Order: sequence, then structure tokens, then C-alpha cells
Amino acid sequence: MIRLGWGSCVFAVGALVAMSGCNDGVAQCRDGCPTGTRCDEATGLCVRRPTSSDAGFVDDAGSVVDAGSQTDSGVVPLDGGEPVDAGRLDGGAPDGGERDGGADGGQLVDAGSVVDAGSVVDAGSVVDAGSVVDAGSVVDAGSVVDAGSVVDAGSVCLRPTFRTLTIPSVGGPIGVAAGDVTGDTLPDLVVANHFDGGVSILTGRDGGAFTFWGFRSTGQKPYFVRLADLDGDGRLDAVVPNQDDNTVTVLSSPGDAGVWSRAANHPVGAGPVSVTIGPLNQDPWPDVLVSNLTGGSATLLVTDGGAGRLVPAGSIAIGVEPHGAAIADFTGDGRPDLAFAHFAEGVVRLAPGLAGGGYGMALVLPVGPAPRAIIAGDFNGDGPMDLLTADYFTQGLSALFGGADGGFLPATVISVGSGPAALLHADVNGDGRADVVVANANDDSISLLIASSSGTLGPAIAVPVGDTPFGLASSDFDRDGRPDLVVSNFGSNDLTVLLRTGCSP
Repeated sequence: MIRLGWGSCVFAVGALVAMSGCNDGVAQCRDGCPTGTRCDEATGLCVRRPTSSDAGFVDDAGSVVDAGSQTDSGVVPLDGGEPVDAGRLDGGAPDGGERDGGADGGQLVDAGSVVDAGSVVDAGSVVDAGSVVDAGSVVDAGSVVDAGSVVDAGSVCLRPTFRTLTIPSVGGPIGVAAGDVTGDTLPDLVVANHFDGGVSILTGRDGGAFTFWGFRSTGQKPYFVRLADLDGDGRLDAVVPNQDDNTVTVLSSPGDAGVWSRAANHPVGAGPVSVTIGPLNQDPWPDVLVSNLTGGSATLLVTDGGAGRLVPAGSIAIGVEPHGAAIADFTGDGRPDLAFAHFAEGVVRLAPGLAGGGYGMALVLPVGPAPRAIIAGDFNGDGPMDLLTADYFTQGLSALFGGADGGFLPATVISVGSGPAALLHADVNGDGRADVVVANANDDSISLLIASSSGTLGPAIAVPVGDTPFGLASSDFDRDGRPDLVVSNFGSNDLTVLLRTGCSP
């Protein structure tokens, strides 16, 4: 049974009974059909509405009556970063909260919050990925993990299921973003390669497969990637913080010069590990907020009037080891405020935006140990903005629920997997409400927190991925109308693509 519709006309294929008096399909949709009938747009005939006595009847709620069970086999029922206990970022194992005494010069290894639904891009010359992925070959590796039959009957999905693909990567995939970078309307993947000094672009193919497309150089030890159209030309640009040379690289595509043919490096503070895109002033252009882990500061880069250039707008000495940031109006005064997660201190600092520009004295909000990532949103459905932090030395998130007066309640713990290191705020089950995805670096999984109709988050559902998941992104990779996920696994040097297949009962 297939339910179709154009405008206000809806009919069920296989249950059509011709009626008289429907001459022009479009006109009948406008003028209406007799009671108990529908207008068939394809034939221009009024047809009897199917009833529950018809085999395969589809009711208005989308439930199938007497049509047998509809199941998807070979799907993974959901269960439930940055680097954790898997080797240092300079070649050994990233050591969660301890300082790295290797090439990183004592910097804390951390990836900041991964709140990205766009792809990552870079500029520079195209370099063949060589031994890992041959240019031009379709990367569609990875077996389907069977979880039994899955039912998706049109109701709200509380346990999404996925088909899993594993894509080999290169150079320590520490961050990932998704978006149409190559201009073919299909979502692509951009991967920040920590050891290779640049980003890889994997172009999307039909069915959710990917082909290696090219490489763009950035700087030393790229740690994160974020996509946004900074210059207003309708094409995605990439913003990449380079941890070891204290710069941020912006990759853009001027004119007809090609994808990310221009790379501009901007000096920032010491040890940049994450970037947040959002409004830092009153113009309509997106700006960039950089968290400098080693320097204990944040660098503000604002877009120069849509000219495609980022210009420095100062820095803030925000506190010890900021590991990620969120931009939102937390106080309700119409001005953007800044919230930073401080890994070494176990606190969030919230700097309110001032009427004359700049930011006021920060409010200190205790959270769990070692917050590595932070995102903003209304996570309890009451209207005011809230904050979530991924507390790396725990198995939980800290939820700071905002009040109408601009303040916050004491932190509430939400249980997830071990070593939560990255966060993504995106619709996972396709109901139009943003859910929360957590990368758990210590137990090689992600956790899904599905938002209810009231806006509250449900219990964590664990889904296995690769070793030491670092980065998260979401898009509809196989073009089936359902949101999919991608995870960058630093420890296993690969990507896990989770293609949504249905819903577990």
C-alpha cells in the first residue's frame, strides 16, 4: 500500500474505486469531491475513500491495518569524542585529562564540542590518499549488523535503527563534518586528519556510499572542522583550528577557481582545539569563536561585511583550558552570550553580551569533571535556553537548565556511555525535534537521547561504532528522507556511517 498526495488530494494506491462527477483533478481538489470520496489527481476521478474493511488500508495516522507486518531486516537497533585512553594525539594514545608530554608540548589533548551538521572542507592542492583510499574508488565497506526485524509503522520513532558502513580513513580522523561541498547536491564528508596536516573530502554517492575526492592542507595538527557559508556566495566554507601552530584555517572557493582553492590562515591563541560558528555582533553574517586550550583564552573572528574575510575582533581571557564554546542568547535580552566548558576546572563560564558591545564578567556554573564539549538548546521543553556538557572523566552529561530570569538551576546528571567527548544536536529519528548524540570515547559507542513531544530527553540508547570516536555529524546520506549519522573514530583510523533503516519496537 502506498499513500500519495498532491496538494490537498490524497489517495491509496490499490484501493481506488471510480466515482462520477470528477472531471478536472486540479479543479476537484479545489472544489471538493462528494462525501466519502477523494479526488485522484492522477486520473481526475473522484474515488471512494478506503475503509478499514479494505485490505492494506492506511488510516490517517499512518498505521497499516490487515496488511501484514512491515519489517526491515538487517538493521542495527540502537544502543548506547574526542580521544580517550587510546594513544596520544602526537602518535601515542590520547590521554583524556592528563597532559601529553610528547610533541604536543604539554598541551591537554582535547577536541572541543562537536556540534556540527555541515561538512568540513579545506583548501590547498588535491593530494591522493594513497594507501588507504584510492582516488575515484567508491568507499562502501562495512557489513550490516542484523538486529532482527524492525517495525516502522509511521508513529514517532523512539529507537531508530541503522545499517552500518565502515570507511577507512587516514592520518588520525579527529573531526568530521557533512554537507554539499562539491556542488552536486549530495552531502559529502570532510575529515580533519590530525597527523596529516589537512582535511580529506569524501564525495557522496547514491545509496550512501562515498568516494575519495581530494585533500586540502591546513596547518599543524588540525583538531576540529566546521562548515559554514562565511562569504555569502552560497557555497560552504571550512573552518579548521590547527592546534600546534596556533592558527585557524578558512578554506573557501572564490569565483570559478575550484573547491576550496583559497586557504587563509588566521593567528589565534595558544592551542586552538575547537571553533563555534554564530553571531558575535549585530550584523547578519556568521562569525567564528575559537577556544584556545593552552592559552586559556577565546579569539573572536568576525566576518567583514559579507566580503568573505574574517577579521580579528579581540580575545577574551576566559579561564583555564576552555575546551569548547556555545553561542546563544541565554539571558533573554536579544544579545548573544558566550558559554565555555573548562576541562581542567569542571565548570562552565557564561559571559553575557553587553549593550555597548563586548562581554561582561563571567558567571561560573559547576558541572562534572573534565567537560570536553558543550552545546546549547532547549533540552527540557520549557522555553529558556539550556546547556549540556560532555564530562569526559564520567559516564554522564551535565544539564544546566535555564530559567526565565536568565539564571540556571544546579547541574543535573544524564547517564550516557564512558568518556563522553563530543556532542551533536540534530534530529535523529525524523520527527522534526532535535535530539542529542554523544560520542563515548572510552567504550567505543555513541549514545542517542531522543527528544519527546514535550521536549525532554529520553534515556540513552547505545550504538556501537569504531575505536575512540571523536567527531559527529548528521545528514541524509542515502537520500531516503531519513537522517543518518557519521562518526570519526580516532583509534581505529576510520569512519562509521550509520544509515537509518527503520525503528525498533
